[in-house]
Amino acid sequence: MRKSRATVVIGAIAITTTLAITSPAASVPTAPKSAIPGTSKFLAFPGPEFSGEPQVISSCHSHDIIHHGSYQWYGYGQDGQMFERGRHVWTLNSDQFTRQATPFGWDRIYIIC
Repeated sequence: MRKSRATVVIGAIAITTTLAITSPAASVPTAPKSAIPGTSKFLAFPGPEFSGEPQVISSCHSHDIIHHGSYQWYGYGQDGQMFERGRHVWTLNSDQFTRQATPFGWDRIYIIC
């Protein structure tokens, strides 16, 4: 972060203030280290509120989901089709970051590559 002084003149009033300048990256929330850009990732947690050690799914094709307490999705180019009992019920988009802190019913994900 860089600080600098700036003076703004509005009519007959001059205002001097200190500005804090940060890079755009410093103000954007970041994904966890397990969600590396370039590969979509689904994190399934055993407990609610993202508790416990997650199952991390990040490769193409179909995967059984073993934890159902909460989830996080980091879309980095691939959609994730969600299934319940063999039926497609939802799609997590390739450009979407989303999460749910409560239990969910999906039992399978298909990451489309």
